[in-house]
Amino acid sequence: MLKLLLQFAVLLFVIWPALTLWHELGHGLLPLAAGRAPVAIRLGAGKATFTVRIGRLRLGIAPVPLGVGWCDWTPPAKRATAVVTYLLGPCASGAAALGMWLLARVSAGFMHELALAGADIAFMQCMFTAVPMRYPRWFGPYAGQPSDGLRAWTLATSSS
Repeated sequence: MLKLLLQFAVLLFVIWPALTLWHELGHGLLPLAAGRAPVAIRLGAGKATFTVRIGRLRLGIAPVPLGVGWCDWTPPAKRATAVVTYLLGPCASGAAALGMWLLARVSAGFMHELALAGADIAFMQCMFTAVPMRYPRWFGPYAGQPSDGLRAWTLATSSS
């Protein structure tokens, strides 16, 4: 029972926030590499209580980060660059899912179980953010917001 509680705590407070950070860094990669404007990433719902700045990247963390995150960046002049930026988050999550699955294949015991659970979380994160949709009410802080896939689709298919 203690092992299960420890695994749950590590998943909830370490792996899930790390996967969410990785997803948001996916969004921030292109704006940081190609632009001059700052990029802000916030983990957790509510006001960030801890902030760190690394060059043009500002990372804010709320008291309970869990699996909630946002990346704020200045949209580039080229629409295609913005579409790719929206899609890089789900791509980062997909890559994380593959990496965690591969780690699970070569590990055993506690690490194997954590890696498999991390792969599941990253895969769901990839799918839920890549599918073009508005998040339902039960998605908490994301309720009513467009997914990354919907943002990319809307931008890619708009006439302006």
